[in-house]
Amino acid sequence: MKIAFILPGNNDTPVGGYKIIYQYANELMELGHEVTIAFMYHPYSKKILKVKKLELRLKKYLGRKGNSQNVSWFPLNNDIKIVQNLIEQDSLLHYDKVIATSPETATLLSRFSDKVGEKYYFIQNYEIWNLGEKKLKQTYLLPLKKIVIAKWLGEEVYKVTKEYPIQVPNFYDHSIFYIDKQIEKRQNVVTILNHGEPTKRTKFGLRVLEKVKQQIPDLEVYLFGTGEMPVGLPSYVQYFQKPTQNQLRSKLYGEAKVYLMPTILEGWSLTGMEAMASGAVVVGSNIGGLRDYITNDIEGKLVDVNNFDQYVNEVIHFLNDEESRVKYAKRALHSVEKHDINNSVQILLAALSTN
Repeated sequence: MKIAFILPGNNDTPVGGYKIIYQYANELMELGHEVTIAFMYHPYSKKILKVKKLELRLKKYLGRKGNSQNVSWFPLNNDIKIVQNLIEQDSLLHYDKVIATSPETATLLSRFSDKVGEKYYFIQNYEIWNLGEKKLKQTYLLPLKKIVIAKWLGEEVYKVTKEYPIQVPNFYDHSIFYIDKQIEKRQNVVTILNHGEPTKRTKFGLRVLEKVKQQIPDLEVYLFGTGEMPVGLPSYVQYFQKPTQNQLRSKLYGEAKVYLMPTILEGWSLTGMEAMASGAVVVGSNIGGLRDYITNDIEGKLVDVNNFDQYVNEVIHFLNDEESRVKYAKRALHSVEKHDINNSVQILLAALSTN
């Protein structure tokens, strides 16, 4: 098949949703399909949706600002065709399948004629941050075939369309995330993601760990993210900016007893799976996006998002109780192994073949 994915603008910065698409693109190429990745021009400008009126004006700026011309942070197959600054359908004619991956790209794709190919909307999160909830729900009604990554997203789409979309579950890279440091006898290390998006609640998580530190004096915290080191971190917090995947596996997840996830909105959090595959126990929020691969009190602990004290207590429990932590970590490791790209790509291909 000739398949195209439409992504928001390319800032050449690690993003979980982009990583999933890049992995699918590589795998589809290996299976003999022809793959294109098209980056939309200025996806977060409301005016971009009026493509025809702005086309000439935008063309004047192509190559001068907007998208990066490279994807340096992920090893894309060199034979994948890249289209930069997509604003009109002429760059995507005569594909078998064209897949939008965000509300903005879905809106753009819906404006293209059927000459581009059969049109899909691959929904990876409840993306209210750019369009707002009302406009997001309107995108679910666009004449595109819907695919979701998580059960809870399927339920949100059903509320609007009264039709259940096909679910294609996420996965992690088994060749990168695995046990290379034993689960037993780890030090009192907790790892947490640093992210500027308020729904990730990094500051909330650091307050939880400040409270944990009062009862676990030898606590060490590994904080990681793509941005600059936050100002005013306490001495027990070590910051890792743009860690490699090997660093994530071996150091950040591989030395941690607990991976703390106080986030309140996730399509399907990749970092939680990566941490589990590397031997850490997840203490996270009881939300869709975690429940698809963590059964509460079996593979990890899922906490009411407003229960600050329970976050504290669950982290302390796993730091103090070696037998319990190891039991949870081994169950999590066994459970998460089924989330493999080979399974997901076959489900995706089946979804693309469904009439």
